[in-house]
Amino acid sequence: MSYTHHPFDYRVADIAPIDPKMVGLWNPKALQAKREGAGLSQQGLALKTGLSRATIIGYERAPRRTPGSGIPSLERAALLALALECRIEDFLTLPEGEGSADAQ
Repeated sequence: MSYTHHPFDYRVADIAPIDPKMVGLWNPKALQAKREGAGLSQQGLALKTGLSRATIIGYERAPRRTPGSGIPSLERAALLALALECRIEDFLTLPEGEGSADAQ
């Protein structure tokens, strides 16, 4: 399935899935930092990804009490990563010791 209506031509199947242990680790400040580092406004990122500005604002706010609220789907996280030329993992915060070489 191709998404040619976005500025990118990719298939979700081409993107490595997020490990289920990583769900709930969305870091809204990481998205904001990447966006600002790229010199993009919220509107600019919205236009680049095909998402709405309100959606970008929601992803940059702390997750709400409703589970899953304010956290993008894998497909949308991939759009954000492609637009900001980074990895999906760059938007996640791992607990201390997770993902490091000494955490054996």
